[in-house]
Amino acid sequence: MTRTDLRGDTGSITVLVLGMTLCLLLLVGAITALGSVFLARQRLQNLCDGAVLVAADTVGPSGYTPDTRAAVRAVNEYVRIRWAGVSAVVSIDARTATVECAQTVPVVLAWSVDITEADISVVASSNLKRSVRNPG
Repeated sequence: MTRTDLRGDTGSITVLVLGMTLCLLLLVGAITALGSVFLARQRLQNLCDGAVLVAADTVGPSGYTPDTRAAVRAVNEYVRIRWAGVSAVVSIDARTATVECAQTVPVVLAWSVDITEADISVVASSNLKRSVRNPG
């Protein structure tokens, strides 16, 4: 039985482990970066949902001429107080109030996906209440 010389393979597993560790770190970084954008979008959607409710409450019940300027002021104030850097566009018709919110957010661990910022845009709408008259 002959003995095989294995001295030439010394340290080869170290290179493999380092390569796999680098791949794992890149994967974790990419997932974290994409997750941060997803969470920012969720927060922006929540903000936009609240803003459209403010717009609908400001306008009043359907059947009246909507006061669009008052709704825009109320929405801009609502958004400004809660989250800086968000733009909101308000549109109101006879039955619906719609708010589109947009923001540019920084990406966490941007080095892993080579993107430093993401533009996010969401839309929320609400039906305006009908006025109910009390017959009595």
